[in-house]
Amino acid sequence: MSKKFKKVLFLSALVTFSTGVTTANAAEQNFALTYSGNSGGSITGNITIEDSLLRNPNIFANRYYSSGSAFDGAFTALSLTVTGGVNGAFTLADFDPIAFDTAGGTLDLSQELVGQLVAGKTWGVDAGDFGLYSGPSSALFAPANYTLLGGGEFYTLTSFRPLELAEEVLLTLADVQNSLDSSNLSVQSINTNIGLLINGAHSRHMSRRVAAGEKTFWLAGDWGNDNHGSRSGETGLAEVGGGYNFGQAQLNVSIGKTWAHQDLINGGDVSSDGKYIMVTGIIPLSVNNVVYATLGGFRHWGDVGIDRG
Repeated sequence: MSKKFKKVLFLSALVTFSTGVTTANAAEQNFALTYSGNSGGSITGNITIEDSLLRNPNIFANRYYSSGSAFDGAFTALSLTVTGGVNGAFTLADFDPIAFDTAGGTLDLSQELVGQLVAGKTWGVDAGDFGLYSGPSSALFAPANYTLLGGGEFYTLTSFRPLELAEEVLLTLADVQNSLDSSNLSVQSINTNIGLLINGAHSRHMSRRVAAGEKTFWLAGDWGNDNHGSRSGETGLAEVGGGYNFGQAQLNVSIGKTWAHQDLINGGDVSSDGKYIMVTGIIPLSVNNVVYATLGGFRHWGDVGIDRG
């Protein structure tokens, strides 16, 4: 057996016979290929097809050979990276022939091929075939459809889709990390609400001091909007409060509502809604010297909803 056979061998076993014709739409298309190994290995790559020269519909017996013109001109480029089993990178020059069997049906080349219905069956599961070979001998077939045999690892074709579709659904580790990081805005939104409460609506407790025996009442609110760059969000609070000066001390009580909303990356968003109650005492330490102490506390509770893109 040649060294090429030892490096890599794509195999196919399912045969469906039907009459084939040639499509007439002239266009070169790029497809992304993904294989999954039975022991954790994987294969990823791209293949370029001239669909005007691709027999669609087709049957398994009609293979494409590189002699004369590259695979009858139907396949113009191939790039594969194998991990697990036989590691390495492979191109179109490593394979001859290529089999592309549509099980007698017409595949929609604008969509994912694996899983399409043809002749009442599912392409890539129990009908059709895409086989890359390092030699013409059918005796080298593996016992399962859509497999590559090399180094004891069997690889199953799990995706054969237009490259544009593959790029639309590609999710990298960086995307996931960015999405997770954006969820931290839920905590930031709560902290912003508390900041508005302490440093905004209740930043000047003495402004609500009244004379002994007098009452006070107020409505207060804060609102902020953030549309800087790619950010889009808002935060705010609204409250009602009242107090009475007993002479020895003034007691103020307020109740309110907080809210915040922030858009996240990848179409996500975070929203928080809360309620709070605050009690504040204004205690005169030295009236003649106009020295007062303020002592207060509050409880804030609510809900946060996160839709992570």
